[in-house]
Amino acid sequence: MEKYEEILERVIGCLEGIVATEKAGTILILTHGGIIRDLLLKFLKLNQQTSKISVKNTGYVKLVYVDDRWTAEQMHNIEISESGLL
Repeated sequence: MEKYEEILERVIGCLEGIVATEKAGTILILTHGGIIRDLLLKFLKLNQQTSKISVKNTGYVKLVYVDDRWTAEQMHNIEISESGLL
């Protein structure tokens, strides 16, 4: 069974491969809410222990890759909260 870190690195590697191949334009990628949550934790530099991200049905995030950096520009049906300790 893959570990959390292995799954995340595989997904990020896939995204970076797509970015390297498709120099410009918009790309639609569909995935499970858990992957969306994990990408947001990493790209927004949120603490996995104290952050809660809820991705509801039909939830999506618009990720933008500029200057070797990922940012989240738009989210729908996604709630993010920082609670200190879970």
